[in-house]
Amino acid sequence: MACVGWIIFFEMFYFGFCII
Repeated sequence: MACVGWIIFFEMFYFGFCII
């Protein structure tokens, strides 16, 4: 899995959210 932290856009909306 990879956490959405490498994408600022997604990080602002889905902060701490991880996807497969």
